Amino acid sequence: MNKNFSIIVLIIISILLGFFAYNQRQENIKYENLFSDELATTMSLLSSSILSNNKILQSGFSKKYFTESEVDQLINNYGNIINYSQEANYFVITLGRAKSSEINNYTAYIAEKIQYYLLNLKKHANGNYSISLNDDNTEQFQYVKEVNELWTLVINNTIEGKSREELRNIHDNYWVETMLELSNHSKKQKHYFDNFH
Repeated sequence: MNKNFSIIVLIIISILLGFFAYNQRQENIKYENLFSDELATTMSLLSSSILSNNKILQSGFSKKYFTESEVDQLINNYGNIINYSQEANYFVITLGRAKSSEINNYTAYIAEKIQYYLLNLKKHANGNYSISLNDDNTEQFQYVKEVNELWTLVINNTIEGKSREELRNIHDNYWVETMLELSNHSKKQKHYFDNFH
């Protein structure tokens, strides 16, 4: 009798544990799907902002000026880079995909310095609807262009060409690699922007 009772208790416990494991797995799948969508959006907006800035900077250097709408787009894109690089870094660290010592916020730091610089230029444009490259600003814009080209290389090497479904795959480490490379390049370029004005 005790033996039969023990077997029944073990079967009931096994069923309950199986049910609990199944529910936990379903909960994890929901969390992964939610996180995957957020990750794909974050990485998509970060990469599109970097790539857009690269095109604007290339165009501005070729014609030797930036229109007001181009400056506004650069300012907006650098705001996106600030926000989405910090968000992606948070994901990397929170999910334990890299050590906090391997990742930094220098990408956001540089983007913030550039955004502030552009806002200042726009503020002092005195109604002029374009910003010409001249002796006063060419060196700063060259630094901006160079760091953005490095960021663009990272995007081209890690994200460009991936489908939306691939971007949603949190198990693919493309996004970790992207943030580590951006951090590394930004750390090397940071000194150019420490006294940027």
